[in-house]
Amino acid sequence: MTETRFVKCPGCLAVVDTQYSICAGCGRCIFCGNRRCKKVSHCPECDVPYCECCGRCAGCGGVRYSDLPEPCTCGIADDPVRRQEFIQSERVLRSGERPWWKFW
Repeated sequence: MTETRFVKCPGCLAVVDTQYSICAGCGRCIFCGNRRCKKVSHCPECDVPYCECCGRCAGCGGVRYSDLPEPCTCGIADDPVRRQEFIQSERVLRSGERPWWKFW
């Protein structure tokens, strides 16, 4: 089984890959929910608008906010143990992994 690495953004509830510590849709830290930056509408590389939902550039495939150098002040992104605990507790479940009572 592959490692689970997707969580829901605490700000916009988009499904986010945890390799990035910030949601490409709304600019919030995916671990604590703090807004990290102002919304950027166009890709600086090819000047194409980012997708409003997923934050990807249709031209080059780049992800909005993926170039932020400093980590969030919550510290979860820097601590591998806390990061893995968070991912396991907040991970997005596949359809076969959901408990039967969550279907109702």
